[in-house]
Amino acid sequence: MNTKAIALVVVGLLVGLAVLLVVTKPDSPAGEGTLIYARTDDSTTLDPQEIEWGSDVKVAENIYEGLVRFAQDPTQVEGVLAEKWEASPDGLAWTFHLRADVRFQDGTEFDSSAVRFAFDRLLNASFPHAPKLRPYASMYEDLVQAVETPDSRTVVLRLATPSPVFLYLLSIHPAMIPSPAAVQKFEKEGFARHPVGTGPYRLAEWKTREKIVLERNDDYWGKRPALQKIVMVPVEDTQTAIQKLQSGECHLIDLTSPADVEEIAKTPDLTVAISASPNVAYLAFNMTAGRAAFPYNDIHFRRAVSYAIDRKVLVDLVYYGQAVPAANIVPPILWRDAAPLPEYEYDLDKAKAELAQVALPEGFVAEIWHPNFPRDYMPYPDRVAEFLKDQLAKIGLAVRVQSFDKGTYSTRYRDRAHPMCLLGWMADYPDADNFLGALLHGRAAGDNNITFFDHPEFNRLVSEAASRVEWEERKPLYEAAVRIYRDEKPSLALVHTKRVFAMRKGVRFVPHPIDYRIYQASLEPGE
Repeated sequence: MNTKAIALVVVGLLVGLAVLLVVTKPDSPAGEGTLIYARTDDSTTLDPQEIEWGSDVKVAENIYEGLVRFAQDPTQVEGVLAEKWEASPDGLAWTFHLRADVRFQDGTEFDSSAVRFAFDRLLNASFPHAPKLRPYASMYEDLVQAVETPDSRTVVLRLATPSPVFLYLLSIHPAMIPSPAAVQKFEKEGFARHPVGTGPYRLAEWKTREKIVLERNDDYWGKRPALQKIVMVPVEDTQTAIQKLQSGECHLIDLTSPADVEEIAKTPDLTVAISASPNVAYLAFNMTAGRAAFPYNDIHFRRAVSYAIDRKVLVDLVYYGQAVPAANIVPPILWRDAAPLPEYEYDLDKAKAELAQVALPEGFVAEIWHPNFPRDYMPYPDRVAEFLKDQLAKIGLAVRVQSFDKGTYSTRYRDRAHPMCLLGWMADYPDADNFLGALLHGRAAGDNNITFFDHPEFNRLVSEAASRVEWEERKPLYEAAVRIYRDEKPSLALVHTKRVFAMRKGVRFVPHPIDYRIYQASLEPGE
């Protein structure tokens, strides 16, 4: 099919992301074995419609599949559970022809009713089998108007408006298809811990905070994975992860700290790959009206904080040079040829002048909340928070720092009375809409928009841009939206990090620019 009319053709967009790792070629083809993968933390949920953290996606992508997925060049998509598809001339009706002879890991048949079930869970909060948390629902609810199943092998998705990113949205985890029978069977005890999909691996064991064991699905419809098992172990401390990699206790880590890249690269049995990454780390304010969100909803307070942050020093001291100062919440590799933005201004005098206009109560202490676990965009969240605390002390603003574990943080930063919060975002799909729409549009307030920013003109610009197919038509709309973002400062973009992978040289694995496709890994004999 010709997808050029709808999917964006991004020339050279993520070429630098698809990094081929330098590994030792095996003397014989890689065989069966067990790959041990150390990641930043344990999973919270393995229900694809409920997932919001990348650590959960790393597991889910091995268990579930969607209608389509990103090709190795993520500006293109390829069929998975859909063999082919076509769009109506107006771009409002998409017909997907499903692959035959596919079964879920519980033995039940995959058909169009399973696709409808998945979208009912995603789009309808009142659907009896919908999860309680649907953090990505806002990205689909206003777009997908109807799901039709004319027969068991055909699904028609009807849209409210043409969308340049629709196929991208179908390529990410919220659109993955779980087994309807398993969702209903495990509803009381929690489907989140009993995932069943059509993917190359099935969940064999999950010991909380200890390990998740994935076992090859030998009834998989597609290409048989090389590895018999994948064991994912949570290791929050980067030094511990590196030691495990060096000693051979694990094969692959994704929490390499910027400070350790050089050391790992010099280790004979290890290899490192560094690439650009479509991500951002940011400081979010609370834009909710009223005293509960004061002073974070005061523009003078937000300007004061903005002027007080020296991003270049942040990159040098905390990120060891393995990041770039951010001027935009949209990463540079996705901003393409849109109008460049000036750097955020660092000026302590202006910061003090702005803070003087805020009627702070005597003895006021601001707060910064942060996660207590590392992320790709924030390997040292505690150090970022302390850096910001020190910066704000220079303008006379006292700050208290508080950290939270993953489960608690997911709830706390959605609280309409939260203070400043550190968070970040890794692109789900390669488009500016995934940042401006997902993180800042009013419809996402309380979900991924933790600032509760709901600016009518900003919303209009982003919505209109998302309904235009051609980039040249979308570009001026996004440029205008980002000017509003910079003026209003619901959040402050801090840095864009590089992506770092480290592994033993016996691992054969080509990382995907956006996805985590551990099912494609294999091991040399002897590993």
